[in-house]
Amino acid sequence: MEARRAMNREIYSKKLKNIEYFAEKTEDFLGEIGPLLGHISFSQGDQILNKGDDAEEIYFVKSGTVSIMDSQLESTLHEFSDGKVFGEWDIFFNNGIRRFFVSAKTDCLLAFLRKEHFDEIYFQKFTDYSNSLMLESRRVFDKMVGLDVLPLQEGLYSDTEDGLSVPPPNDELVYLDNLFNMMLDLQHKLSKYQDQENKL
Repeated sequence: MEARRAMNREIYSKKLKNIEYFAEKTEDFLGEIGPLLGHISFSQGDQILNKGDDAEEIYFVKSGTVSIMDSQLESTLHEFSDGKVFGEWDIFFNNGIRRFFVSAKTDCLLAFLRKEHFDEIYFQKFTDYSNSLMLESRRVFDKMVGLDVLPLQEGLYSDTEDGLSVPPPNDELVYLDNLFNMMLDLQHKLSKYQDQENKL
């Protein structure tokens, strides 16, 4: 078993490091998540996710660009390109239901992680990565649904022409309230998995 894990660490640390999201992750993490990833391609204009569907996977963009829309007739809310993650916000914040339509703006190659494996990797084995992914996901999700909520953590400030900006007091209070509720939800999920493990 340990020999296989060592082999997975070596293989997937090389395979995944060229994807931005995985570039700074540990070899242990890459060795665990790598064998669980599926891969799928879409042509320009293809529908990837439909609003209202169950959220069964999260996605990592290996190449290409995807567009996020609240309605198929409305303009694009956000775009994700090479190395970015999308679809995880539905699991974190929308009760496992797809909140947006997602389509391929260009030809795309995606890696995906099924929800049961996402729960295992992020909520049981690598909880630090769950925290960082949730914070970034919350920033993007709030931006897409029209909330002017700007995280205070370094590296998560709002994008402006002048560089990084600090949120005004009202935004700070809203963000702290959202963050508190978000961390309570994460704590609940972690406790649930720990209880399940104790029963085994």
